[in-house]
Amino acid sequence: MFKNIIKLFVFIGFGVGACLAAMENPTPIVKGVSFCAADGSPALKGKIQKILSQTDNPQIIVWFSGEDGLSIRGVDFYNKNLIKRLEQKRLTYNLYLYDLYAWVGLKGDAQRLFACNPILKNTPKNPLVSFLYSANFFLGLFDARDKDFFASIFQTLERKFIFDCSQKYIQMDPLKYLNKRSFLDIGSKIESVPEFLMQTENAAKDTGLLYSALQYLEGLWLTREIVRTNIFRGNRSINIIFLLPKGESTYYRPSNGNSEYFRSDLEYFLRTDLRILQLADLNITVCFKEFEYSANGTSRPYVWVPCKDQLATESDLYSGGLI
Repeated sequence: MFKNIIKLFVFIGFGVGACLAAMENPTPIVKGVSFCAADGSPALKGKIQKILSQTDNPQIIVWFSGEDGLSIRGVDFYNKNLIKRLEQKRLTYNLYLYDLYAWVGLKGDAQRLFACNPILKNTPKNPLVSFLYSANFFLGLFDARDKDFFASIFQTLERKFIFDCSQKYIQMDPLKYLNKRSFLDIGSKIESVPEFLMQTENAAKDTGLLYSALQYLEGLWLTREIVRTNIFRGNRSINIIFLLPKGESTYYRPSNGNSEYFRSDLEYFLRTDLRILQLADLNITVCFKEFEYSANGTSRPYVWVPCKDQLATESDLYSGGLI
């Protein structure tokens, strides 16, 4: 009997040790991050066809409305090459149309940091389509409730590559952006100032140097929003596709294309934010795909061009019945 008791304690000890090891080294919930910029057809419609044939229940996000608003050209492009094609396939998916309207706040119009495009204020009629807003991202930066969340990934901002994309722009037009003090003043009027703005050496020069770092954080934030939405819907296998114009995925990876930085940052980010939820059976993948919009590779469907484009109205947005 004494031997059996010893065996029992050994078994219990082994079990506790295994549990502690599992807690210290949990199975990753972010199974993979990939950058597939050059796969298949360069056109958006070709990308969609491949996504739908290879990905189960894709969660697709695109940059939809730009800093200056949404052009009729952009609405027509996405309706024809994206939304209509998704509807024709009749497959399970979710499409997230992202509003970049608030980003102009970094270029001098401070109040716009917390504003969304007025024509996107209503919920889309199509239940498979949702709007996400950059204004909510910037509000989160200054929200005390998200302070732990951003503090938990302070180490991310030590990565040099996330600042690299901003260097060339600041050299071209260093006066184009708000200075650091103006940005911090805005934050102090909300609730709290993000710790990284106070400590990061790059931020001491100009908020323009934060531009690409903020985009990296924005990518993590957007992924979190989509993961939260899917958990609420009862989905445990979540396949997220960032479908971006050519060159836009460079904000989320170093020049050698290593995807592990974003994956590990996202893993830590989600575990910190979702710590009260059951994570064991979550299976998350993220893929960055790029499409060619123009021959020169610099034009964007979401950028309004003065004297060339007409800004879309709410009627233009919903008239086709696709959104």
